[in-house]
Amino acid sequence: MKFFRTVFILTIVLLLDSGSNIDAVEIRQDRCTWGAPLTKQIEIDTFVIDKKASNSSFSSLTKIHTTFFTIGSDLIDSKRKEEILTALSNNFTGKRSKLWVVGHACALGNKDKNYLLSLRRAKRVYEFLSEKGFTVKAIEGKGIDEPLTNKRDKFYLNRRVEIFLLEDNTSS
Repeated sequence: MKFFRTVFILTIVLLLDSGSNIDAVEIRQDRCTWGAPLTKQIEIDTFVIDKKASNSSFSSLTKIHTTFFTIGSDLIDSKRKEEILTALSNNFTGKRSKLWVVGHACALGNKDKNYLLSLRRAKRVYEFLSEKGFTVKAIEGKGIDEPLTNKRDKFYLNRRVEIFLLEDNTSS
């Protein structure tokens, strides 16, 4: 549990430190019920913090592009930047479209550091897209949790950022 608290605090610090206005977490007030054997049931109003954007507010999720990174790096070269813009253009993604940016890392190295690296990669793509006027609804770092391959000679496929188009259910 100590790892989760540390990562959660670091994630908030990274997002707050950037001075950006992105929806990295959803915070809402909700009624929760708790009860255990031999005790009475308790109901209270409390705040709920979800790790990512709620699926209920989006009717579909479409992968627009995947960009790859060199080992241990979060830098995007000019070729990759052009590929990202071309992919967004080819998919008729307007600048008012809501995007979700998800970073990943390969299994080489420390798991905690790879999680932070995946978050830095997502943040770097977010900054580039924001610079170009696109709306990023959320960013997320998955670390090594969703590999495309477990073959060591193909680990380069896991060092990536995926950009998704979020289709809104709401009118906001």
